[in-house]
Amino acid sequence: RKLQGDRDHYEGKVAGLRRKSNELEAKGKTSPRNQVAKLERNEEKLKDAFVRHESEAGRLCALIESVVHDGWIELYQLCRNYMKWESNRVGRESDIYHELAGVLDSMKATYKQNAPKPASTTTAAAAAAPTNGKLKKAASEKPATNGGDAKKKAALKKTESS
Repeated sequence: RKLQGDRDHYEGKVAGLRRKSNELEAKGKTSPRNQVAKLERNEEKLKDAFVRHESEAGRLCALIESVVHDGWIELYQLCRNYMKWESNRVGRESDIYHELAGVLDSMKATYKQNAPKPASTTTAAAAAAPTNGKLKKAASEKPATNGGDAKKKAALKKTESS
């Protein structure tokens, strides 16, 4: 971009100086020496800018041509490796999916072996009761209740059922 900008700058500048010089010649006048020297200097700078720009543009064109011409080789290798990876990934997933039925059957069998047996609430409570004699006796005795306790229990049952 900079080289193109330099080239465009000097092309415009030289065109302006030439136009002024041609206008003076059309009027029958000669151009001043300093303006002729300025035109010559800028024409030389324009030639240098043109050579640098064309040299760099040629180098970039060769690079682009090389990339376009040889790029398919690297693209082929990239695609080939991606396809191998994807094939391996799909194979691993397939193996996992085939194993899922066996895993599910194994979990089902283990659950059936270790699942709690349904029992009545009284036998479950008796199994959980302490074995100490004093505690058994205290648990079997009914506590004395007054009317207030009965009301509290009824209210508690009502809230639990809703």
